[in-house]
Amino acid sequence: MFCLFYSLLCYNFKKGVFGMFSGILKELRENKNITQKELAKYLNITDRNIRYYETGDRIPSTDILEKIADYFDVSVDYLLGRTSVKKSVEKAIKEYYETSFDMKNLSPESQEDLKKYIELLKMKDLLKRNKDNNDELATLD
Repeated sequence: MFCLFYSLLCYNFKKGVFGMFSGILKELRENKNITQKELAKYLNITDRNIRYYETGDRIPSTDILEKIADYFDVSVDYLLGRTSVKKSVEKAIKEYYETSFDMKNLSPESQEDLKKYIELLKMKDLLKRNKDNNDELATLD
């Protein structure tokens, strides 16, 4: 009885959690007009593994999952169905800075200086928030 219950639990967990991944992977692959074999070659795995991933019979390791995300230029969270936003936050921020500040027209040195200045401003804001939080905590005593 326990074995049957455990098997059903594992099956439902796999289909529920990783069922989204399998559908998303297949959709991304088909939208890019590539075969399972082509994707497998890029990932350095067999096309049988891709078939298993797309049917939900197996789940990829974390390193393969990251390679898949990089290949399709999406976040791992998107692949797992945890968000509908395809790009990672880091990529979105990077693209925003590159387009908003028109960094392409700056010299490489100026681009680095601008990045350092932005990091400096972030640290300044963080220190201010920490100071404000400490001041609030001191008044609660």
